[in-house]
Amino acid sequence: MTVNISFLGQSNAQISRLKTLNVNLADLQRQLAPQKRYEGLSGDGLDAGSVQRARIDRDRLKGYLENVTSGTNRIKLLNTNLTKAADIARDLLGSLRSQIREGDVDTTTVTSQATANLAFLQDIMNSNVEGRYLFSGSNVGSPPIQNTSTLDSNVQADYQNWLSGAQTTAQLLSTLDSSGIVYQGLDPALTTAGPVTMRFNQSVELDYTSLADDNGMKELQLALSVATKLQQPGTGDTPTRSEFFQVMDKVIEIATEALRKLDSANGVVAGRAELASKMQEAHEQDIGVLETLIANKENPDLNEVAIKIQTL
Repeated sequence: MTVNISFLGQSNAQISRLKTLNVNLADLQRQLAPQKRYEGLSGDGLDAGSVQRARIDRDRLKGYLENVTSGTNRIKLLNTNLTKAADIARDLLGSLRSQIREGDVDTTTVTSQATANLAFLQDIMNSNVEGRYLFSGSNVGSPPIQNTSTLDSNVQADYQNWLSGAQTTAQLLSTLDSSGIVYQGLDPALTTAGPVTMRFNQSVELDYTSLADDNGMKELQLALSVATKLQQPGTGDTPTRSEFFQVMDKVIEIATEALRKLDSANGVVAGRAELASKMQEAHEQDIGVLETLIANKENPDLNEVAIKIQTL
C-alpha cells in the first residue's frame, strides 16, 4: 500500500495546529472566567518576582493604613473634645468677669452654669473609643477621673471651712494652688503614663498623647468645682465681701491658665491630625498604585481575549 508522504505531513501539521488551538482556546476561556492571566504565581513567569513584591508591599501598607486610620479617628476626637473643653473655659471666664463688672454677683446663676459644665467636662475627660480612654496616655484601660465625688467633697469642705473661719482666705487660695491629682480624684497613674503613638511605616511613629492632668482639663475641673460652691459670706460668716472677690479672682486665674493650656494642647493635636490625614491619604494612593501594577500584570484585557477567541 502506498502512502502519500505529503498528505501525511499535512495531516500531522493540522493535528498539531488543532492541538495548539485547543490549548490556546482553553487558556483564553480560563482567563475569561477568573479574569486572571494565570492560575497561580508560577504562571507570572518573569513578572513573578515583581508581582510578589507588589503584593507584599500592598499588604504591609494596608496594615499601616488600618493603624493610621484608627489613630487618625482618635486624634480627631481629641481635637473635638479639647475644643469643647476650651469653650467651657471661655464660658466660665465670661460669666465670672461679667458678674464682677456688674458688682452684684448672682451666685445662683454662676453655680448653676458651673454645675452643668462641670458634668460635661468630666464626661469629656473620661471619653473613650472602644474602651480606650483618650486622655489617659498609655493607660488606655483606666479613666482619668477615678471618682468625681472626691473633688466635690474636698472643695465643699474647704469652702465651708473658709466661710466659718476655720481657714483664712490665704489658706484657701493656697490649698487651691497646691491641689493635685489626689485632691481632684484623678488617676495617680497619669503622672507616669507613657505616650500614645501610631506607626506610619517601619521607621516613623507619631506621638499624639494628651493627658488630662497636663492639657488644662485638671485646672478647668478645679475652677468649675469651686464655681459650683460660690456663696457670698453672710451674717455670721468670717470672710468679708472683699475676700469673696479674692476667691472669684482666683477661680478666674485658674480658669485662664486652663484655657491657655487647652488652646496650646489643641494646637499640637490639630497639627498631629493634619499630619495623620496626609499620611493616610499617601498610604491610600500608594496602595492604589500597587494594586494597579498587580492588576496590569495579572488581569487580561478582556476585549483582547475575546478578539483572539474569534480569530482562532
